[in-house]
Amino acid sequence: MGSDNESDEKEKEELPSVPYSKLLRFATGFDYFLMTIGTLAAVIHGAGLPVMFIFFGQLTTEFTTYGRYLQCQLQYNICYAMNLTTLNESQWNATVAPTLNGFKDEAMKYVYYFVYIACAVLFFATIQVGCWSLASVRQTKRIRVAYFRAILRQDMGFHDVTSSGELNVRLSADVKKIKDGIAEKVSITIQYISMALSGLIIGIVYAWKLALVSLAVSPLLGVSS
Repeated sequence: MGSDNESDEKEKEELPSVPYSKLLRFATGFDYFLMTIGTLAAVIHGAGLPVMFIFFGQLTTEFTTYGRYLQCQLQYNICYAMNLTTLNESQWNATVAPTLNGFKDEAMKYVYYFVYIACAVLFFATIQVGCWSLASVRQTKRIRVAYFRAILRQDMGFHDVTSSGELNVRLSADVKKIKDGIAEKVSITIQYISMALSGLIIGIVYAWKLALVSLAVSPLLGVSS
């Protein structure tokens, strides 16, 4: 009974936490290369959505301008009579008229931009997940081999008190936890950090007042969510 209680107490003891850098002790130079490439891809992937909103805002402006002057049939005299413009006819012909006449081409240009961004996001997302996943698989393979060799070096007494099922669980479940900690979850965290920072920078550049207001209320949004 005493030995059973001692084993239960040992199980209840909290295991010491391991620094994240210790999880990478089995990484080689090629693994660090893969993680570096995956990190750069995650940064670009995260910045894709904020960059897309730049072009989306410009496309919205094009639609708004076209819809405004569509009320007067895109004619200067009618638009001037409806107080939709304060430009004279020469200024209208030099600035507004080319924009209205080339509206379809401008809209298609932004559609191509969206396609290019989607292709870039797909490419870098594949590189991001692939590099981090490959690096984690390579490291966990070495961890499994090292753990199995450590088990074989134990004396007979260790195998008498430790069941084979427990060793199998540790070899599979525990190593899987390590793999999850150094795999694509890390890249996803980097991706979201890049998305937040790039979105903040773009917001300050294009609409700094709205960006500061959003930044001021973001702690409240975080607490409420």
